[in-house]
Amino acid sequence: MLRAILTLKPRPGARDAAVSVYRESGIFDLAVREAGCLAAELQVPADPEGPVVVTSLWKSRADYETWGAHPARADLAGRLVGLLSDARLDEYEVILRTAPE
Repeated sequence: MLRAILTLKPRPGARDAAVSVYRESGIFDLAVREAGCLAAELQVPADPEGPVVVTSLWKSRADYETWGAHPARADLAGRLVGLLSDARLDEYEVILRTAPE
């Protein structure tokens, strides 16, 4: 399993617009339905100028890499580019996990 953590730094005053892009895109549903994503979340801090964090859990690195080439992901990135001043992606291999059955 792979956990991807994308940290987005919206431009001043652009946080709500960036969140709206994610909500309107349906990108999380698409990733779960078509690409081997097990879960995805968008998180915002109490500070409206703080970073937006997107986390996703994938069945495999191969699934995540295939998703990287999906046209919907490129479209989302294009819609976000003017709203962000920075973005950072970190990937982690999940080696221990528990969840309710």
